[in-house]
Amino acid sequence: MRVVGFAGFSNSGKTTLITRIVKRLKKDGVRVGVIKHTPHGFDVDESDTGRIYTAGADVVIASSEKELLRMERLEQAVSLNDILDELKDVELVLVEGYKSSCLPKIVVYGNQITPEDLKLLEDDDVKGVVMLDINKIHSIKEDLKGLDIKKGENGDIRIVINGNREIPAFDVNDERIVDFIKTSNL
Repeated sequence: MRVVGFAGFSNSGKTTLITRIVKRLKKDGVRVGVIKHTPHGFDVDESDTGRIYTAGADVVIASSEKELLRMERLEQAVSLNDILDELKDVELVLVEGYKSSCLPKIVVYGNQITPEDLKLLEDDDVKGVVMLDINKIHSIKEDLKGLDIKKGENGDIRIVINGNREIPAFDVNDERIVDFIKTSNL
């Protein structure tokens, strides 16, 4: 099983990107799992299952012939590794969040790129960057010392950090993102 993380701050487009990647991976016949870290909890919808959980049930399992959903109240956080252990039957796991994990990860930048966003590039586990607007890539260069931008003949863009580490950069609509995830040694 291969695991790839997606890091970025709120509203950067991580979920939208992962949704598109999952659709393409499924079209290619890949068994894919997704883990979404929601450190502040998550909304439970107004379905019967959600209402039962909201009423206080400690565990709710909704099942049908082809689906299973489990919601459980925890006394303590479950580690990412323990969650990954539950996904042994998939080929590829996409992990949203867990910015500080040591997973190979892709950083997702939305419309606003702050100095705090740019600090994510200092993580050696960052293997790629996806930007809502790749044309803003030069603004990154202006805001972060030791960073350069290289453009290849075939349109590839690479962010070079401190002259020695190259990270491919993609526009959010670039279909090559999925190929990068599937074929790179992340």
